[in-house]
Amino acid sequence: MKPTRFLFRLIPSRGLLCCLLIPLFLNYGNAGPVSAEATADTDLIHPAVQITSRTEPVLDMAISADGAYIVYVSGDDKPTTLWLASADPAIILLPEKLAGGVSAKSSPAISADGRYVAYVDTDFDVKGDIYVMDRETPNEKPLRLTGRDTEDGGPCFSQDGRFLYFHQATGNRPRRLVAMDLSKIGQGPAPIPTGGDAMFCALSPDSRHLAFVSVRHDTSGDLFLMDTRSQTVRQITSGPAIDMFPQWSPDSRVLYFSRIGSDTTHDRRLTSEDHSIICRIRIDEPDSIPFPLTPLNFVSFKPFVAGG
Repeated sequence: MKPTRFLFRLIPSRGLLCCLLIPLFLNYGNAGPVSAEATADTDLIHPAVQITSRTEPVLDMAISADGAYIVYVSGDDKPTTLWLASADPAIILLPEKLAGGVSAKSSPAISADGRYVAYVDTDFDVKGDIYVMDRETPNEKPLRLTGRDTEDGGPCFSQDGRFLYFHQATGNRPRRLVAMDLSKIGQGPAPIPTGGDAMFCALSPDSRHLAFVSVRHDTSGDLFLMDTRSQTVRQITSGPAIDMFPQWSPDSRVLYFSRIGSDTTHDRRLTSEDHSIICRIRIDEPDSIPFPLTPLNFVSFKPFVAGG
């Protein structure tokens, strides 16, 4: 399954609500009774606050580091629209359309200072290309960074906004991570030596670690960490659970991610039809294990930590 489409497999046809949790995450309402596993420690489950309300489904989103802005994709599978809005429930602003048209958009990302927005668009290439826009020059068209020779997805910015990280694949080759210096776009992206397939990455705020998803040891997907100085890679999750969409805490010590680890459909297997939850894991403690933050009675995924 294409990783750029996996997100849509998690979304029921009635759509999603985007909610505020700290971390923030995408949430699909109530979906049945709460299980004993989900309610065993109710004081550990954080309530969510809804921050978007649209008639069409909200499919994907990202939050600025200061928690001020949300960029999100809404619509059906195609076409979809990219929007900018306030991420603070106390501040009401009309959403600003950033990109429309008849194509499908996905995987939005916003730089730490909120100036740059990157996303995936199928307008030029049905496999998906990376686009970037400067919010300080709103009259300029989004700049396409990749072409038809690769399938591109999962963009994320470095803390200073200079580099854009994303995954790409050529033909049937495994997906790999690359980095593009946005001040030298003409040079193209440079490969990152992760030692295997890699996708959906997140660079820590201190730029010391690059987290990513890989299926090199498990087809369901596990989380890995790369030390950006030594370029050593270590696996931090394992087992049959489907782990995806890593995001960092501001202090670079905790990793938040989405996990499908319970057979909520009772078909004796884990698939994208099962409910996902938000988990966290400390990377500075060798024996740390994933800790659940949301219950199983609704679908929640793709967390973002913002606001300090």
